[in-house]
Amino acid sequence: MGKIETDLSGDWTNYDICKNQGKIYESAAEKGLKMELFSDKYLRSNFCNKSFDKIWSLYHFTDAEECLYELREEIGDIDTMDGDMIFSPEAAWWIGFTYKQLQIETEKSSEELAKIVSFDELCLCYPGLHTVDEEYATDMICEKHNLHKV
Repeated sequence: MGKIETDLSGDWTNYDICKNQGKIYESAAEKGLKMELFSDKYLRSNFCNKSFDKIWSLYHFTDAEECLYELREEIGDIDTMDGDMIFSPEAAWWIGFTYKQLQIETEKSSEELAKIVSFDELCLCYPGLHTVDEEYATDMICEKHNLHKV
């Protein structure tokens, strides 16, 4: 279960699940939400635990806006950034994707990963790792935190 298949010619869906979680983060950034707070609440939410940490869920393939709507009922409104500031939607997508990839590959819960790999750390990793192969990026993060891939 743990391996992310990036060969999109196959029928493996883990890559698509990672992309969908990336879209949820991207959409939250586009709305101007405070991303560190959003990420923490999302990763620790029952919605994430029941809908994204499971092997299969309809939400794996549901529109990001619908996922945010469902999530809002649980975590409430999140403040937006001050003034004209906005978190980079591209960086947000990568962070969401990477958290899901780490969750699948290590089989740790998203809540556990939020405690091990902070949002701030992934922000710092983004400039150097967002252009490399996804497997390499998670290998580097796992190595730093002594996480073992399944």
